[in-house]
Amino acid sequence: MKGLVFFLFQLFLLTLTGCGFRTDYHEGPIVSPGSKLEVSAFVNITDSKKRNYFKVVLIINDKAHGETIEQLTGIGHAMKWAIGWYRQNVIVAQSSDIGTRSWEYLDGELRPLEVTDDMHRFAEELRIKKYGLD
Repeated sequence: MKGLVFFLFQLFLLTLTGCGFRTDYHEGPIVSPGSKLEVSAFVNITDSKKRNYFKVVLIINDKAHGETIEQLTGIGHAMKWAIGWYRQNVIVAQSSDIGTRSWEYLDGELRPLEVTDDMHRFAEELRIKKYGLD
């Protein structure tokens, strides 16, 4: 009898934590080298009807100009991924599903950049560090 009660209690806790307390994922903010910009990542894991469901969205906060913009990255949250500042206004993102992407923040817009070999190495190091991979 005690075994059955213990099993049912564990099942209840698993159900409660696995389904009941699901919230969207946030990471950051990560401050740029010049401290004027911040980037955060947001993942919608609660509303499957939205276009950004389970996708990483970058949120750029330009503290100097009071602007905030969002960029859908195409990175799936189910894969290992990392973001960071490559230099003052350039963000890189590395994901095991789509590879490396980069954007430049300029004049209130986030513009895609071609990824250089150095950017790719830097972004790969971010992902390795985030997940403790060797």
